[in-house]
Amino acid sequence: MMNTTGRKKMSSRLDPTGGFTDPFGSKKSKCKTAFSQEHSAGGIPVHIGHTGNTMKLVWDCKPEEVDEGRLIVLSAQGLKECAHPSVFLAPAVFESLLQRPGIGERTVVPLLDRIVPPIRESLYEPNCLAKGIQAVRLVSSAAGPHLNKYLPNILQGVARHLSNKVHRETIESLLISLEENGGPEASKIIKAKIPTYTTIHRVSSSKPVGVRPAFT
Repeated sequence: MMNTTGRKKMSSRLDPTGGFTDPFGSKKSKCKTAFSQEHSAGGIPVHIGHTGNTMKLVWDCKPEEVDEGRLIVLSAQGLKECAHPSVFLAPAVFESLLQRPGIGERTVVPLLDRIVPPIRESLYEPNCLAKGIQAVRLVSSAAGPHLNKYLPNILQGVARHLSNKVHRETIESLLISLEENGGPEASKIIKAKIPTYTTIHRVSSSKPVGVRPAFT
């Protein structure tokens, strides 16, 4: 008999519950957000493809058959999921959709009022912070200056983690992206919320472009 001690399946590493479920719990009680509820009901046309120990997102339909707006909102809500498979699928679906050509003006900008709140909520949950930061980066890239009016609320969730050395470099990179995509207005908002931030418009001529500390 093969000894499996010390070896874990990919799904168990993603699921902090260790894969154990309450046999008396309802399906709804196991779903943290509408994303997992919809996926469990077959309402999200994706599944996980496995190649050895690598997982990838696989769509079960053609790109033009997807309701982009509905799935972007659902996957933004799903960023707070911590159980397999939604912990992998939600951010993967979100990133896949936001990387589509023309998605910004076509879908993201009109839905910012519904996309930003769940992303902001994920920034307040330690286990979801990395996913939240990546989501903000993707939305900023897609929406550009249209995201600026939401930055004060987003930055509240980001700034509280600046003292965490694990996330500091990632946050620094995010702030630079927000300023690049949002322009001078974004720069003012970031500086107002995070006074120690050094704007990209003040790069010293003695240093190579793009190499600088984001915080003073």
